[in-house]
Amino acid sequence: MGRRPAAALDGATVALIAPPVPVAPAQDAVGVTTATDFAFDPVAGAVNFLEVEFDGLSYQLAANHSPVHIPDTSLAGVALPQGAVGSWGPFAVTGYTTMDDFASGGPVGAVAGAVAYAQQRTFTTAP
Repeated sequence: MGRRPAAALDGATVALIAPPVPVAPAQDAVGVTTATDFAFDPVAGAVNFLEVEFDGLSYQLAANHSPVHIPDTSLAGVALPQGAVGSWGPFAVTGYTTMDDFASGGPVGAVAGAVAYAQQRTFTTAP
């Protein structure tokens, strides 16, 4: 007797949402520092994040507002690398309306709704 997983999806719907819209810095921005504004138009009624990646490091910052800054982690021994190429982009998670809801929403990796990623933009940190 075989399984019919497709039958379990009969009548299922998937709600797609538009991702947050990146505003600044522009694609291929140069001279990015921890003081640089990372701005985007968040998705209303969702929890929004800013993802920043460079030089093997990745930050996912809770950001239901804009602008956001790369945290200065130099006191912890992880300084922003000079002249490094990185990428950034916002994303939103539906099914939660506040960060508290998201933080208490269940096991790590569980998502109550949809996740929408904006296209990543590249940048170069200051020399």
